[in-house]
Amino acid sequence: MRVASWEPTPSPSAPLNSMWPGGSACRRIWAVDEPNVDGRPSVSGETRLAAVIGDPVRHSLSPCLMNAAFAETGLDWTFVAMEVPEGRASGALEEMRALGLGGLSVTMPHKAAVASGVDDLTPVAAALGAVNCVAPDGDRLVGHNTDGAGFLDGLRHDAGFDVAGRRAVVLGAGGAARAVVHALGLAGAV
Repeated sequence: MRVASWEPTPSPSAPLNSMWPGGSACRRIWAVDEPNVDGRPSVSGETRLAAVIGDPVRHSLSPCLMNAAFAETGLDWTFVAMEVPEGRASGALEEMRALGLGGLSVTMPHKAAVASGVDDLTPVAAALGAVNCVAPDGDRLVGHNTDGAGFLDGLRHDAGFDVAGRRAVVLGAGGAARAVVHALGLAGAV
């Protein structure tokens, strides 16, 4: 595998820039086997599309990370950032259905609105009233919240630390902190 990089040309069209991998101002690095001339991943009629939605979202490294993972695993997928203004999350879900997107990653300020707009919620997402991932299941959209599980997986797998029976202090009061507190409780922290 070789690494190719590209820096998009600034454009006066902000809405289109936000949907273009890398946006208009940030440098992105893609890990791809055979990049196009400009280094972007190849897209074909078979390519599946996934996205991160938020406002702001141009700073997100998700497209870089996800596209590198897709290339490494040989998946014909492309991941883009879509800047969706606050109050427009329901429109993004409608577009997900219409375009057949393979998934959405959801960040602020849309986590609660998306929880209200999907067809089904996992138990954790329902308990938190917040969604950070949306996956299609047939014709239904399922909202997930993986923030707490991701935190615990990092402790278990990266640090070899089990929280069961341990005291925990969580600094913060936002959505991710709530998800971590919920996950700690489910894992037996006291």
